[in-house]
Amino acid sequence: MKTRLLRDIEVSEVGMGCMAFSHGYGQIPPEEYSVEAIRNAYRKGCTFFDTAEIYSPNLSGIGHNERIVGKALHGVREQVVIATKLFLNGFEAIGRGSVYHAVRSHLEESLRRLRTDRVDLYYLHRMGGVSVEKIAEAMGRLMEDGLIRGWGLSQVDVPVIKKANRVTPLSAIQNIYSMVERDAEQCVIPYCLENNIGFVPFSPIASGLLSGKITVDTQFERHDDVRNWVPQLSKANIAGNQPTIDLLKKYAEMKNAIFTACLSFLVLSIVLGGFGLLTGRRILMLLNTPGDILDVAAEYLNIYFCGLPFLFMYNVFSAMFNALGKSKIPLCFLIFSSLFNIGLDFLLVKRFGMGVAGVAWATWIAQGISAVLSLCVLCLELKKLGGRSTKYYDMSELHSMAKVALPSILQQSTVSIGMMLVQSVVNGFGTEALAGFSAAMRVESICVVPMAGIGNALSSYTAQNIGARKQERVVEGYHVSQWMVVACGAVICVVLELFHRGIILFFLGTEGTDTAVSTGQDYLNFIGWYFCLIGFKMTVDGLLRGAGDMKMFTLANLANLFIRVMIAVWLAPRFGIEMVWYAVPIGWFVNWAVSYAEYRTGKWRKIYGQEATPAR
Repeated sequence: MKTRLLRDIEVSEVGMGCMAFSHGYGQIPPEEYSVEAIRNAYRKGCTFFDTAEIYSPNLSGIGHNERIVGKALHGVREQVVIATKLFLNGFEAIGRGSVYHAVRSHLEESLRRLRTDRVDLYYLHRMGGVSVEKIAEAMGRLMEDGLIRGWGLSQVDVPVIKKANRVTPLSAIQNIYSMVERDAEQCVIPYCLENNIGFVPFSPIASGLLSGKITVDTQFERHDDVRNWVPQLSKANIAGNQPTIDLLKKYAEMKNAIFTACLSFLVLSIVLGGFGLLTGRRILMLLNTPGDILDVAAEYLNIYFCGLPFLFMYNVFSAMFNALGKSKIPLCFLIFSSLFNIGLDFLLVKRFGMGVAGVAWATWIAQGISAVLSLCVLCLELKKLGGRSTKYYDMSELHSMAKVALPSILQQSTVSIGMMLVQSVVNGFGTEALAGFSAAMRVESICVVPMAGIGNALSSYTAQNIGARKQERVVEGYHVSQWMVVACGAVICVVLELFHRGIILFFLGTEGTDTAVSTGQDYLNFIGWYFCLIGFKMTVDGLLRGAGDMKMFTLANLANLFIRVMIAVWLAPRFGIEMVWYAVPIGWFVNWAVSYAEYRTGKWRKIYGQEATPAR
């Protein structure tokens, strides 16, 4: 467990408050249970244990809790930090002759009960009529005597802390603090930070309120249960804080879903990767891959399939960042991965002469590093959120995700199969045409990235705003996305029309044949005019996907696929390879038309049962 410093006393990040073993939450447990619970906390990494002399059943005695803590920690005393508290009134100080002697008398009794020769952190439990300066002076002397290592105050404000700290530097302040009781943030915590004083919150889950198990109907025990009268558990406060509790539950459910998705996709990627390794060469043969490149293509695929888990997880993490509203993070990783991939391409292909295998390894390494870094950043982002995952794998969450994911998986799988059929048609035109077309497709995939980014952003934006019942913002976001598509499409068109030959030569290198160069530049020269179409398609698809309208989303994409495959398979063998790329914008247009018609109906607004109204 991580540790923190209370001035110069090192403690575990999570401490154990032991009061409930003696007082405050109804019927106390058997002593054996309490001792074992404390020892189990130590075995789990907790080294900071808090008690007080007054913690006894019904507050009718002294030392019950200290005796339990002393018994439980006696064998590991040197490995733990024990904090206890005293209460002192003015009459007692007068009777003992001085504040120092009165405080020392309390301490000596606590030492006996705790079975130790020192207390690591000794608090004044509450102010009780004795000046805090005199208490501070007494604590300083006890530190000189070696009986305590540090001292603190509980439930005090900044003026009292200042007075005490001027006399004997404080180690810690223990005040009430939780998500629903945050007064300490205004003055006390800032002052502690400025003056190297540790802050120890008590009741961090608000006497159980933040556990989510307490409602306005909860009945507490009548016997010695502080929850009957603490203000934060009044019926009015419970009802008022219920939105916070609900939010924590949603965060916990979200974390369950994230862990479930990660594990599911990891297993799926391993299974698919293994399947690809076993069948990749046979698939290439079925696709009429030219014999002179079959071995090289098979080697590339084998490396690709080995890296499939990294590719899956990187895309899963990117989707999660977008859902969390952190879309800049996957963009940064995408830029890093792309630039790193290009650098590795030059290193492995040019410097080490690894050829196609070098390209595959470059992609594998770049995606792998991005996936690992994405996982680390995702874990940090999740730590910032409240709520705690109760399961690492939740079948109900998997079922809910599957209802949305399966149509998309079916659509993507069908598209991939269709593209394989198109590829088999291109393969029939020979190695040189294949090389040119493949280079052009790599350029196309780069040009599609901004359009896909806009579509994915609109998908997350749609889901978030529908969840907030702000459908009109979805419409506004959709209109803005159209202008972004036009801007990106115009830039892509200008670049491809002016530099299509140079771009193809860059990807083919100096060894590219005239046929390969001609095929590639002809495709880019043609397709450059139509990237706005795929942008319009991806944005409206993103909106439908974000709204959960998966049926029409799937139907539109299948229509796109059908058009492309039919034109390529039927017309390309008769009229030439140009038919393959003529099919592309036609398919994009049909896809957009179907999805846009669904958007105009306004049915996507009914995701939360609201009245459907035609979209603008």
